[in-house]
Amino acid sequence: MFIRTTRNLINKHLQYKPINQSRYSIIGNNSFNFITSVTSALFIPGNQEKMLNKSLHIHSDVLVPDCEDSVPNHEKNKARELISSFLIKNKESLKNKVIFPRINAVETDYFICDTNKLFTYDVLSIVSGFTIPKIDTIHDIEKIDDLLTKKEIELKFPINKFKLIIWIESTLGIINMKDIYSKGKNRILASAFGLEDYCNNLGITRTQDMKELEIVRNLHSITAHAFNITALDGSYVEFKNHEGLEKEINYVKRLGYKGKFACNSSFSSRYY
Repeated sequence: MFIRTTRNLINKHLQYKPINQSRYSIIGNNSFNFITSVTSALFIPGNQEKMLNKSLHIHSDVLVPDCEDSVPNHEKNKARELISSFLIKNKESLKNKVIFPRINAVETDYFICDTNKLFTYDVLSIVSGFTIPKIDTIHDIEKIDDLLTKKEIELKFPINKFKLIIWIESTLGIINMKDIYSKGKNRILASAFGLEDYCNNLGITRTQDMKELEIVRNLHSITAHAFNITALDGSYVEFKNHEGLEKEINYVKRLGYKGKFACNSSFSSRYY
C-alpha cells in the first residue's frame, strides 16, 4: 500500500512538486475535491470494515478501498458490498478526500461484479475514479473506458469525469504502454509499475538491489512522462527497513518516478 511513510520520505528526500492543479481539478466531485499530489495513496482492504472506518481519520492524498490483491477470492463479494456501503454511509466525511477504489482486472470474472456494484450513481457521486490492475493491452483500457463513458452518459456525469490509476504488471503491458496511454490519455491520471507481478510474469527472481528491473523501470517512467502521466513505482517489500526505503525512494527519483508504493502500514505511526 502507498502509505504515509512514503509521503513523508518523498517530501523530505524527493522534493516533488505537486501535479498541475488545473489539469486534474476536473476529477473531483466538487470544487475542493481535486488531486494536487499523488505522493501518498493508501490501500485499504475492502473486506475489513474496521480498516475502512479507520481510513476516515488518516491523512493521505488518495484513499484506495481495495477489491483486488488484499482480498481473498472467497471475500470478494463482501469487499465490494462493504466498500459501497462505507462510501455511501460516510459521504459527508469523505467529501474532502480523493477516492480511487481498486477493482479487479478487466479479464477476471470479478470485474463485472465489481463494476455492477460500484459503478452506481451513489458511489460515483463520491469517488474521483478507479484503480485498475494488470492493464496489458489497448483492449483492456478500451473496455474500462467504454464502460465508464456509458455510465457517465446514463447517469448524466460529464464525459471523462472519472479518472484511472492503472497498473502495468507484465511484459505485454510494457510493450503496449504507448498504445495504452494514447488510448487512455483522457482518463489515465497515473501509471504504476507492478514489479512483483512483472517478475512473476517474466519468470525471474527479484534480487535485493533490483538491478534486473532498472531498464524496465526506466522504460515505464519515460513512456509515462512522454504522455504527461504520473509514474508511480511498485512496492518496497522490506517494510521494517526504513533506511532501505529511503535509499529506494532516492533511487526511483533518479528514474523519474513521482511516488512509490509500500506494502505495509506499520511505518505510518512515526511519521504523522
